[in-house]
Amino acid sequence: MKKFRLPVVLLLLLFTAGVSRAQTLSVSSHADTQSWNDIQVAIPVNDRLDVLLLGTPHIGRDITNFVDERAGVGLSDKLNKYVIVAPAEVGLDCDGSSSSTDATVS
Repeated sequence: MKKFRLPVVLLLLLFTAGVSRAQTLSVSSHADTQSWNDIQVAIPVNDRLDVLLLGTPHIGRDITNFVDERAGVGLSDKLNKYVIVAPAEVGLDCDGSSSSTDATVS
């Protein structure tokens, strides 16, 4: 029975991927070229602990404006050879313009 478990799970994922939707309510009426660049810098404190600096600039409106910027800081703790815990705090700054495709952050 265990022999058939992996193929069944893979087939299930294959069939459900075709009917899945993105997390948007509607498709935008115009095309927009965007760039999302995740940046993470780890500064080692000792063999177990690292300080993390995080950032994500979102450049949109056909690569002409910064739509939002995210910056954060965290700690990465290596519990053992296979497990790393990395809690972080990230802040968000939006440009504030309103359109039908902008998300509301509260």
